[in-house]
Amino acid sequence: MRQDFFLWSRIYFLILSRVQVIDGDIPKIKKEKEAILKAFHEGMDLFAQGQFQEALSKFRLCLDVRPSDKPSSLYVQRCTELLSSNYDLRNWDGVYHLADK
Repeated sequence: MRQDFFLWSRIYFLILSRVQVIDGDIPKIKKEKEAILKAFHEGMDLFAQGQFQEALSKFRLCLDVRPSDKPSSLYVQRCTELLSSNYDLRNWDGVYHLADK
C-alpha cells in the first residue's frame, strides 16, 4: 500500500542534513506548514543561488503565517548575517558553513 508524505525541504549543513516530515503533525500545524511550503522552497532556492535579500523576503513570508517555524527563523538569521557581512558572492558555493558546533 502506497502512502504519500509531505516532506519539508532538506536543510543542508556542511556535515548534517535533515528532513522534516509534516504528515505526523496535528491538523492545525500540518495546515500551517503546507501553507508555507512553496515560499520556503523558493527561499531555499534563492538562498542557494546567493540571492539573500530575495530569500529573506520568502522566509519572512513563512514566519508571517507560522511565527514558530524554526527552519524559516534559521534562514532569516543566516540571510541577515550574510547581507550584513557584505558576503562576496564570487566565493558563494551554495553551502552555509557553520562557524561553531
